[in-house]
Amino acid sequence: MTGRETPVSTIELTIGLILACFRRIPLVDRKMREEAWPPIPGYLLAGKTVGIVGLGRIGGEVARLCLAFNARVLATGKTLMDERAQSASVATVTMEELFRESDIVTVHAKSNQETRGLIGDKELGLMKPGGVSDQHGPGAHRLGGCPGARPGTRTTGWSRPGRVR
Repeated sequence: MTGRETPVSTIELTIGLILACFRRIPLVDRKMREEAWPPIPGYLLAGKTVGIVGLGRIGGEVARLCLAFNARVLATGKTLMDERAQSASVATVTMEELFRESDIVTVHAKSNQETRGLIGDKELGLMKPGGVSDQHGPGAHRLGGCPGARPGTRTTGWSRPGRVR
């Protein structure tokens, strides 16, 4: 987050990106400008599994909103306590389980020496084909292509200049 952003803006943007990925909004928008309503199937968030790395203030609210869409929510984090996960109505899993079972993973971990390199080719390679990793904000650890990821796995994200690792 920059100094002008609030946690609410980050939460809303995260949910917007999750919905845009599943409903394929950018592709549908582009195709609609070229032709009539395109026959591009989207996917419902309901019934999908959302993995959250970092269940703090922002991750907890993202979990709450994903649950409202009837998604299954998994969480992991170095300091995540079972009580916190239970109060948020999410399942606590290992990092490997989270990446293996999730249809989309969103990262809300603080950027510091301990979290640097937290997510790499190994974790992205565990994702389901077609899975999405949404990593942005100060905790963005990997952006762009996924050299070691399974075919069809995508990452989305952004970071301020000099912050991409």
